[in-house]
Amino acid sequence: MTVKRILLPVILLIAFSGAVHAQKDRKIDLGELPEKAQAFIQKNFSKEKVRYILKETEDRLDLEYKVTFLDKIKIKFDKKGDWKEVDGHRKPIPTRFIPEKILAYIKKSFPNNEVVKIEKERKSYEVEISNGLELEFDAKGNFIKIDS
Repeated sequence: MTVKRILLPVILLIAFSGAVHAQKDRKIDLGELPEKAQAFIQKNFSKEKVRYILKETEDRLDLEYKVTFLDKIKIKFDKKGDWKEVDGHRKPIPTRFIPEKILAYIKKSFPNNEVVKIEKERKSYEVEISNGLELEFDAKGNFIKIDS
């Protein structure tokens, strides 16, 4: 019984201190992004004005960059500078970086719709189009299903 009384506060203290220090966000300049991320922005979003950039560190291994533009488009990059997500907040986003097979499927199957968000996972893409549907594709750009 005494061991429980001692261990519980220690465990709670460790958990709480870990949660407090778990995520650190820091504003950075465009030049502090990985070169890959800078090149991606220059190629696909050169006309957009950056509102702010956050470098988010959840722990030493998990690092992410979030770029927010004045028009509210947001891009998430991993620690290497590869894009993970581009979110237009229900407004169309540039599509030059989206695999051609995905764009062709959307153009054929949903001709009056535009891409408003795309998320890239290790083995798949999730694409939201302007009618609100979320489409899932495999890593090669093959259509899998409509998410609801």
